[in-house]
Amino acid sequence: DLSCARTATQVLCWGTDRFGLLGDTATYPSGPGTDPSRSRPAPIELAGPARDIDASFYHACAVTLAGDLWCWGANDHANLGVPDTGERCDTSVVPGTPLPCATTPVRVAMVGGAVGLGVDRVTVGYQHTCILGHEGAVHCWGASSYGQIGDGTPPGPDVTEPRLVLEG
Repeated sequence: DLSCARTATQVLCWGTDRFGLLGDTATYPSGPGTDPSRSRPAPIELAGPARDIDASFYHACAVTLAGDLWCWGANDHANLGVPDTGERCDTSVVPGTPLPCATTPVRVAMVGGAVGLGVDRVTVGYQHTCILGHEGAVHCWGASSYGQIGDGTPPGPDVTEPRLVLEG
């Protein structure tokens, strides 16, 4: 439903704007049950060029050359790695049921060091996010209903702070 690419100077996305996935407010807010979209690539505003990007059904994230992580889209399972922004996005998945979201990229600056160490790579799952830090360690957060965080704890509630999955 969403495609993103990066060039030497920018990140571009196109497709659905469900949950604010296009990373801007041009097509948001939408009415209940609508699914606005864009059929041509458009830039995502980040604080510099990106070295990595990934997108899923619910959210997208990009890593800048400086090692900062920026995410946007749905945040109903803490998948963006930031507290609730107060924004709500209506969704065609459950019409009339707004979800916490960020319609523009937000910098992920979690306490606990995972992101503070600098990020090399990011991968986003359905409702969770994992990063590879400069030091080689992998940290994940977000939905943990199937154990997808990977830290060995039983499936359970959402993980709102980075959890160490693999040491560097």
